[in-house]
Amino acid sequence: MPRFDLTGSVVTLASIALAITGCSDAGAGSADAGFLDSTVRDSALDVVKPGADVRLSSGGDTGSPAPTLGCSADLHSVIDASGNVVSTCASDQGCSGGKCIDACAAAAASHGSLGCDFWVSTPVTYDVEEGQGQPCFGMFVANAWPKDATLTVARSGVTYDPTTFGAIPSQTLAPSAWPPLTAQGIPVNDVAVLYLSGAANVGFVEDPSDNLSCPQATATGNATEPVWSADAGGGATGKSHAFHVTSDVPVSAYDIFPFGGASSHFPAAELLYPSSAWGTNYVVLATPDGTASPQRLKFVDIVAFENGTEVTFSPAVGLPGGGGYPAVAAGTSTSFTLNAGEYAHWETAPLATELSGSIVLATNAVSVTAGEDFFRLQPAPEPGGEATHAQIAPTSALGNDYAISPYATRRSDLAEESIHYRIVGIVDGTTRPSRARPRRRPRAR
Repeated sequence: MPRFDLTGSVVTLASIALAITGCSDAGAGSADAGFLDSTVRDSALDVVKPGADVRLSSGGDTGSPAPTLGCSADLHSVIDASGNVVSTCASDQGCSGGKCIDACAAAAASHGSLGCDFWVSTPVTYDVEEGQGQPCFGMFVANAWPKDATLTVARSGVTYDPTTFGAIPSQTLAPSAWPPLTAQGIPVNDVAVLYLSGAANVGFVEDPSDNLSCPQATATGNATEPVWSADAGGGATGKSHAFHVTSDVPVSAYDIFPFGGASSHFPAAELLYPSSAWGTNYVVLATPDGTASPQRLKFVDIVAFENGTEVTFSPAVGLPGGGGYPAVAAGTSTSFTLNAGEYAHWETAPLATELSGSIVLATNAVSVTAGEDFFRLQPAPEPGGEATHAQIAPTSALGNDYAISPYATRRSDLAEESIHYRIVGIVDGTTRPSRARPRRRPRAR
């Protein structure tokens, strides 16, 4: 896959998926409002799920003439064609199609990263083959809605009380002393962390004195990552269960694994897409081969939204089987069925190349996450690195015009870094990108 120097550029080409590599939270495509799936109401979960691919505006229009009234970017207000606020929605409502409706329905209709229904798979742990226990797996939930956000958490048919494993972060306190999440929920303009799972009293296998356990109690009280086996060619390949987190008002969500940042040795994080932003067709944009030697295992998680979802997976490389899934050769496909909340976890064989270009097709909405248990991308063979995992946008959400905003330099001398960009073509005949500097806004006088 070619690399291009595109820093500060605008990229225009045929439909692609785009990501920045070299950081643990690399996203793909347009992860904001305006995902391009039509919607069907699901009465059981009271969420909107993706359906056929029909272009939508952020206000939920399906191709009819633009309405006189629209919605503010935060979905809180109805606005006119000039952007003036006509009315502000009640705290339990949001704007869609120029009118106030149920808040969660409004967020779902926008098909963006703001939502009320999230399903989260547990990433894999670095050095698990050396006996590394699962570190703390956490989820941050941010509430920018003008109403406290009440959460529910479940996994594999078991419901958990968020007040027993949720906390409100504080810059003045250690995580072990963060105040608990109350039954009232996440306050307006605040954040909560949910300690979902992790082994108890787990240290870093390369330095057992470093504690990687959660600083407070977890939801499950144990590990939830796919179980690795030395006897299985695919390591931990098999079927597992995702966490299901819902909110009564729209929120943004991220996960972090391990919780603890740099002190956890191999941190990774991802923006989570609500189920209303999922699709049925994906081209995988995965972690590239880095500079670590030997290469580590790569993985893909495919999570189902509803029962009886049939999935066809066509990996770009051959994958060993495991957990009831047969091995699949490169250039061929394998099919399997998932129920709501189940996910298929596929791992590469040792030293295998990356999974970018793999194709996922499903009969119902699914999410797809790709990652690696340890990734290093640096010019010098120095120690250090991190894990990666990132949820991928469906093909219906991709485009051909991207404004690239690189991350800030990590160098102590503040010199710019060389940043690697990944581009995966979705349509045959896609050509390399054109490079155009964005126009600068005139200075105010």
